[in-house]
Amino acid sequence: MRRVAAAGGLSVGRIQHHFLTREDMLRHACQAMVDLAAVNNSANQVAGGDPNEDRDAVLERARGLLTHAFGQATGYRLGARVWAAFVAHAVVDRHIAEVVIEAQLGLEREVTRLLVLAGLDSSHALTLVALSEGLAQRTLTGALNNEDAIKEMHNVLAIMGAAISEPSRTTERAAGGR
Repeated sequence: MRRVAAAGGLSVGRIQHHFLTREDMLRHACQAMVDLAAVNNSANQVAGGDPNEDRDAVLERARGLLTHAFGQATGYRLGARVWAAFVAHAVVDRHIAEVVIEAQLGLEREVTRLLVLAGLDSSHALTLVALSEGLAQRTLTGALNNEDAIKEMHNVLAIMGAAISEPSRTTERAAGGR
């Protein structure tokens, strides 16, 4: 708690006023991260909520969700590292596990929704999310570079019939491309 207080320019007492234990602080941070991701996803749903939306635009949003953790931008990479730490901590903390599981299920539900909107078999949503998580893990450890992870996800989507003509500049920037 001392390091958190110092980093935030606060007293340890102020941190302890809000969080009785380190575990309380971690649980709050995990939930805050999920809440922020949900707000960002909701904004994307509103922005792309037109039922007559072009199939490529729907697939572009699905691809963005499935590759967001591979971004090279500092914010994406740091967020992916923090999330990986929460996932690892979920093994020993049932409260964090509940938050992580709900976030994973939420991502799966959103990918399912987008696949349905695109007219694709939504039964592959879990497989796509699991692939995304595995590719993210490999990029974080350095076993795979971000560009190759994105290409692999695109290849799998193409096999499913979800090929998109060309990635937009927005997706490339979000994923850390040039």
